[in-house]
Amino acid sequence: GICPCINESGTSIRGYRGISRIGDKNIRATLYMCSMAAKVYNKGCRELYERMVAAGKAKKVALVAVINKLLKQVFGIVNSGEVYCANS
Repeated sequence: GICPCINESGTSIRGYRGISRIGDKNIRATLYMCSMAAKVYNKGCRELYERMVAAGKAKKVALVAVINKLLKQVFGIVNSGEVYCANS
């Protein structure tokens, strides 16, 4: 439910572009709250958030990007089997 979703019909009607509502809303809400903490305490997420906001992106769009970054970090940690090290 974090992937972007485009609602379009033909070439003239363009709808809201945002994250899809497919998936568990509780997981999506939990990830959103985690992203709010990560933008403060996680160095990589903080840099991503600040860079996107400085580029003129909306804060919620930047938070969704932080969610995706968090998911990629978790996936990498689980696949590698290594302990997370914030300095690397």
